[in-house]
Amino acid sequence: MDFPPLKNIDIFRGICLHVRMSGKRFSSTCRQVVVASAPALSLAVASGVRLRANPVPPDPDRARAEALFAKRHWADAEKAFMDYANRMPTPPDRAEAWVKAGVCRLERRDAAGARRRFEQAAYDEAARRRSPEAVAEAFDRLHMLHLGQGASAAVRARLLDDCRRRLPDCAALRRMQEREGDALLASNQPRQALSCYIAAGSGLSPGGDERRPPAQRMLRRQPPAACRGGCGAARRGVRG
Repeated sequence: MDFPPLKNIDIFRGICLHVRMSGKRFSSTCRQVVVASAPALSLAVASGVRLRANPVPPDPDRARAEALFAKRHWADAEKAFMDYANRMPTPPDRAEAWVKAGVCRLERRDAAGARRRFEQAAYDEAARRRSPEAVAEAFDRLHMLHLGQGASAAVRARLLDDCRRRLPDCAALRRMQEREGDALLASNQPRQALSCYIAAGSGLSPGGDERRPPAQRMLRRQPPAACRGGCGAARRGVRG
């Protein structure tokens, strides 16, 4: 939708009205400056309106990769995402493409390949500045991958520390800490689980995610005696 360019006299009248309403004087010199600068101001306003009315179309390479992803053509979608991420100049949303490529690997049951893609996004310094949401998602998916593969608690703790150093305020870190607490509680480590629940802070859900396995949900609601009181106090503290 195109808007007609503003006339110089319209801009001048608007400024005069503003000055009169504010109770200030409008000198002849100021009048000359406004009239001289009005054409440039009119062009800038009209251009801004046109830019908002006509948004930049999506990148065709990224759009093709997304279309393949939606059709579940995992191998072709991964190649398209990687081609997009590796082109020059570097696209600003490269980390998002790496994460999507990692999901394609997961769908093809290639956990090792998925881990490489997620790590590319999680540990890229430029991505941390440009696409912090994509970096947070990469860390979140890495944590779920570690849990699914039975990685040790020490490996998972290092991953949480890396995420905390790079993105200390992201919501994904709270989800990871709660998920880690559930895993530790299920492996009969209640004190360590309590530390994770406390670290999750306001991100701690009231009763755990209903999508978790029944055994873990039961442990969340009826934790071992060693931390039953502590878990309840932590939950009351972050909710109260």
